[in-house]
Amino acid sequence: MNEPISGDSIRTELATLQNYVSAALDVMKSGHMPDMAGLEDRVTVICDTIQKAPRNIQQECLPELLNFLQRLNECEARMRSLHESTQKQGGTP
Repeated sequence: MNEPISGDSIRTELATLQNYVSAALDVMKSGHMPDMAGLEDRVTVICDTIQKAPRNIQQECLPELLNFLQRLNECEARMRSLHESTQKQGGTP
């Protein structure tokens, strides 16, 4: 995100990340562990971008950010559950 900070660019990246997490949740529904490589870096970048944004843009993007964080927490919980169930079965995720 090297472009000037705008609410639209932040919302676009949050929507892209939301889709990424949704796809990961779909993969887990089939009993497989998704490849989450690169997600942490992208989340770090968007959080830094939001922190540097003017306050009005931060407030505009807050609903999308909270929604994304909720989905990310759901993804983490499902990953833990999948990992635990796989371990109980003696396999690897």
